[in-house]
Amino acid sequence: MTMSAAPARLRAGLPLWPAIWTGCFVLLLALWSTIGLPDGPVETMVMGNDAGMRLLTLRDLSAGQGWFDARQPRLGLDGTEMHWSRLVDAPMLVLVAALEPVLGRAGAEYALLLVWPLAMLAAVLATCAMIARRLGGDLAALLTVGAGLLTLMLRWRFMPGDIDHHNVQVLLLVLALWGVLTRHESRWAAPGAGLAIAASLCVGVETLPLLTLLGLTVAGLWATGGEAERAPALGFTLGLGGGLTVLFPLTAPEMAWRGGFCDAISTDLAIPVLAGAALLAGLAWTLSERAAPVRGAALVGGGAALAAAVAVFMPTCLSNPYAALDPFLVEHWLKQTDEAKGIAMKTAEGELSYLVIAVISALAAIALPLTIGRAGLLPGALIGLGLAIATYQVRGLLSVVVLTVLALSVVAAILRDRAKARPAPATTGLSAAAVFLLAGAATLLGPGSKILEPRPTATASTPSCAEAGAWEALAALPPGRVANGSNAGVPILLGTGHSVLAAPYHRNQAGLRVAYTLMLAETDAEAEAVLRRTGADYVALCPGDGDVATLIDGHPDSFAARIAAGAVPAFLRPVPGTETAAARLFTVGPQS
Repeated sequence: MTMSAAPARLRAGLPLWPAIWTGCFVLLLALWSTIGLPDGPVETMVMGNDAGMRLLTLRDLSAGQGWFDARQPRLGLDGTEMHWSRLVDAPMLVLVAALEPVLGRAGAEYALLLVWPLAMLAAVLATCAMIARRLGGDLAALLTVGAGLLTLMLRWRFMPGDIDHHNVQVLLLVLALWGVLTRHESRWAAPGAGLAIAASLCVGVETLPLLTLLGLTVAGLWATGGEAERAPALGFTLGLGGGLTVLFPLTAPEMAWRGGFCDAISTDLAIPVLAGAALLAGLAWTLSERAAPVRGAALVGGGAALAAAVAVFMPTCLSNPYAALDPFLVEHWLKQTDEAKGIAMKTAEGELSYLVIAVISALAAIALPLTIGRAGLLPGALIGLGLAIATYQVRGLLSVVVLTVLALSVVAAILRDRAKARPAPATTGLSAAAVFLLAGAATLLGPGSKILEPRPTATASTPSCAEAGAWEALAALPPGRVANGSNAGVPILLGTGHSVLAAPYHRNQAGLRVAYTLMLAETDAEAEAVLRRTGADYVALCPGDGDVATLIDGHPDSFAARIAAGAVPAFLRPVPGTETAAARLFTVGPQS
C-alpha cells in the first residue's frame, strides 16, 4: 500500500466517519439499554474513583463552585487542588443541565453515565476506521470496527459509568494521528491535528509523550520535505498554538497560571509548547525553500536552544510528577496502586493479560511498517513508545490497545488483498495468519483477557463497600470529618455530606499520610493521637477493599488489622448495625 494510492480510497464512496459513528453509537446504546441500568442510586453505576470524582465535580459546579476553582473542599486536611479539566467538565455539564428538566437530576446523571463513554467509543472507532481506510482500504476499516468493538466494548474506560478523561484523550490522540496522516488531502487536517493536541494537553498529560512524537513528526517531515510540507507545518502550528492560546485561558484553573507543576496543564507546559509551535512556524515560513541540511540544522539548533531554556527556567515537565511524593506514601500507597505499576510487575503478580498485550502490540508495531512501508512508521512508533511507557506504568495501555487493533486490522486487510491478487501458498498463509492473529488479539485484548487473570483464592466472601447502601449509615450521621482508607474516599464524598482525609490522589499528600499513619499505628494511643490531631469525627474502615486488605496482610499488628478483627479501642464507638458490615463505622468519642 503506497501513500499515493490511499487518497483515492479515501475519496471513494460516502463519508465514512458519520456513518460508522452513528451506527456504532446506536448499536452500543441499544445493547446497554437492553442490559439495563443498575438498581439503586446513581453512585452504584459509577465505574471507579476517577469517574466518581468527575461526577462529584459536576455536582459542585452545578451547586455554584467557581469555574476556575479546581479545589475539592471536602478532601484532605484543608481541601485539595485537583488536576481536573474543565474542557471535559463543560460538555458533561451542558448535557446534564439539558436533561435535568426532563429526567430530573438523577435521571440526567444516569443518562450521562450511559451515553458519554459509549459516544466516546463510537467516535474512537469511527476515527480509527477512517485511519484504517486511509492505510488499508475499506476492508481494513470494517475489520477495525469489528475487532475494536470486540476489544473495547467491555474495557473499563469505555463502559457505561466511566466518565473519566482517559477515553477523551484516546479520541483526541487518534484524531491528531488522522490529521497528520491526511495533512496533504485536506487543508483542515493539519490545523485539526494541532488543535486536537492542544485540546488533549488541556485535558491531561497522560498521553504527552505520544503527542510530542506527533509534533516532532510534523517538524521532521518539514525538515525533510521542505516546500511540500510548508503548508501542513504552518497549519499544524496554527492549530496547536491558536488552540492552546484560546483553550488555556478558558479552562485552566487559577493555580495553572502560577505554575510549578506538570501533572496537568499549567504555564510550565503551555509556554514551552507555544514556544515550540512558534519556532516551527517561523522556520517553515522562512526556510522552506532552503536545502534540507539547512532546514535540518535550523530545526535541531532551534530545538536544542528551546530545550536548554526549558531545562533552566521551566524544568518541571522534565521530571516525574511522582518524584516529589513522600517516600512514606510511595511505599505504602503508590506501590499498591495498580495503574502505577509496570507490565513486568503486573505479570509477576499473575496478571498475564498485560504480557499478552505487550507481545501482541509489539508484533503490530513491527508488522505494520513492514506491510505498508513508510505510511506505517508513525502508528508503529506510537505503539512502541506507548509500550515503553507501560513498562513503567500501565495506565497508558488503553491508547496502545486501540492503536494495536488498528494496526493489525490494516495488516490483515493488506495481506488478504495481496493473497487475492496473487494467489500462492505463501501469500494465502500470511493472510490467514494475519486474520487469525487479529481475531485472537481482539479476543485476548477484550473479553478473553479475563481468562488470563489470576483466579481468586477460595476464601469466605467479604462484603464490598462498593455495594449499594454501603454508606447509608454514615450518610445518616451529622456532617463531619471521616478518617478512612483511600479507596473509600470518593464513595463517601459522593454518597454523604462528610469530608474525608484520603482519596487516591497524589496531590492530597497530607491527608493520605495521616490516613495511612492511622491505619498503620502500632498502639491504640498512637491511633487516638492521630485522630485527635486531625479533628476526625468518624472512622470508616473497609477490610475488604484492596488497599486496606493489602495493608492488613502486610501489617497484622496495625490499628486497621485490630479494628478488622473486632478489637475496638475505648475511644471509638461502633455505629449500630455496622459491626459486621462492609463498612465498619465508628464515632470518635470525647477525650477522656
